[in-house]
Amino acid sequence: MRALVVFIASLATLFIHAQSASKPFFYAVKSYEKALDITFSFDAELMLVVDEEAVFTTNDLSNFISEIEDRFPLEVEQIDEEYFT
Repeated sequence: MRALVVFIASLATLFIHAQSASKPFFYAVKSYEKALDITFSFDAELMLVVDEEAVFTTNDLSNFISEIEDRFPLEVEQIDEEYFT
């Protein structure tokens, strides 16, 4: 089972890598959601401080989350395997 999860994660990473390297914030979020079958949920008030034009270049989910937390006054928490808030 674990090998299957690693395999799927590897495929998803390759899929994301094959896409454009630079993505605006909301496009990047949607790309990760689609490629990894996950969901991000953010507080609407906090989204007001997000620069929609900020570009993200990472193709790794954990690096993307780190970039979000570094650039914006947000903390991303993983609730379960498929849900981030």
